[in-house]
Amino acid sequence: KAAMRASVAAHAHDVFSYAWARVFLPYGPGDNEKRLIPSVINSLQQGNSIALGADHNVRDFIWAPDVADLLVHLLCGREDGLFNAGTGRGTSIREVAEWIGSRLQRTDLLQFGSRQNVIEEPKRLVADMKKCNNVLNWRSKTDLFSGLNTLLEGE
Repeated sequence: KAAMRASVAAHAHDVFSYAWARVFLPYGPGDNEKRLIPSVINSLQQGNSIALGADHNVRDFIWAPDVADLLVHLLCGREDGLFNAGTGRGTSIREVAEWIGSRLQRTDLLQFGSRQNVIEEPKRLVADMKKCNNVLNWRSKTDLFSGLNTLLEGE
């Protein structure tokens, strides 16, 4: 992805404008069942335990419809360059899983520490949203727990 962005940027300079969205951790309806949030939801709803790492890692989860809104802003605008698509707010993976477990009344099935975290994964991955806020006047509309609640109500 980085090589493609660099190639587009190199060729765009004098010919056309481009905007590139670097999407952080989207979640929402229709998400791949192997991703974190749907896998936790599905396991707990089926009464199955789920192996998780210690999961103190912090991530910037963004509601997928908010990502779509940002992409529309970028497509319709004339801004150039790289834009982060996130919320600018970090939440630990553990907190997300515990919130889902609590909401489904199945925290007993969360097995933290039973899976090793991937060593290469950064401890904190949160979008710097200053450019979107200042240039596009754009902010994610949906906070994490409202999005999760909407997702769970739709299940």
